[in-house]
Amino acid sequence: MVLMERGHHVEIAPVSDATDAPGVKDFPGKVHALGPSHVAAMAARPRFIPWVRAAQRRFDTVIVHGLWQFNSYGVWRALR
Repeated sequence: MVLMERGHHVEIAPVSDATDAPGVKDFPGKVHALGPSHVAAMAARPRFIPWVRAAQRRFDTVIVHGLWQFNSYGVWRALR
């Protein structure tokens, strides 16, 4: 990942992957898998918004991928 190669600390919090999903378990940085993967992309994840609120002080920037998925709403809700 380019950000990590440039010396940035990177953590990801996928809302649609379980901890044993291939892209998650092989990711070189810290992963907070807030899945499960069998739930639809826009379905609410009860642990996601509280996790973002609790973690926000550790980060300078939040990058959201998946515009039409729950994570976009969840980050907005947690950080507004």
